[in-house]
Amino acid sequence: MRLWALLILMVTQPALADVQILDSGSQRVHLVELFTSEGCSSCPPADRWLREHLEDPALWRDVVPVAFHVDYWDYLGWRDPFARPEHSARQRSYAGQGLASGVYTPGFFVDGEEWRGFFRRQQLNPDPAPAPRLVSTIDQDQVHVSLSAQGLAQPTAHVAILGFGLQTQVPRGENRGRRLAHDFVVLGLETTPLKVSDGDYQGTLKLPISRRPTQRQAVAVWVSDGTQAPLQAVGGWLNP
Repeated sequence: MRLWALLILMVTQPALADVQILDSGSQRVHLVELFTSEGCSSCPPADRWLREHLEDPALWRDVVPVAFHVDYWDYLGWRDPFARPEHSARQRSYAGQGLASGVYTPGFFVDGEEWRGFFRRQQLNPDPAPAPRLVSTIDQDQVHVSLSAQGLAQPTAHVAILGFGLQTQVPRGENRGRRLAHDFVVLGLETTPLKVSDGDYQGTLKLPISRRPTQRQAVAVWVSDGTQAPLQAVGGWLNP
């Protein structure tokens, strides 16, 4: 019996070790969205500002940064390799919902609200607040999402793969001749509606496939309800 128990332990331990659990706790974890483009000469400083969060002890614990590269500046002479039409559509949707004064880059949103403090050189100091607990369990290519909340109308889970250490030598456009560096870049995004199960809102979806695999990757998960504004977020580094 002891031999069988040892064999079972040896077989199951590696699988268990691959499972990652990201838990927001009961305090708000702030989703910071940057809409940016390699075709925008004003964007590199914003990209650098977002990259500074790599050294922030609050990373993942209090703040989850993500960078959506948009494609509406591609006509200026350089097609951003990280841009996607759906990223531009997300920013336009914010404006259409009255959550932004317009569509521009660099554009910041904190918890679904337009934040212009970057242009005034203000520190990002979102107020602490209680929020529903969000738990994301990553098992190989599956992501299970559970939100402890009640009375939601259209809860939707969003899972993004983030790339780091990305660099581009730009030969044309407004940033021609510059070597641009990026982190927290959204390289894949999946969404799914959540349904009530065991008293929580739950759902399972596939881990997004990265359009450009990088040596270092992270995952960002957030849940919205009706609008794009997140109710809660969670994030963390992916196991290699």
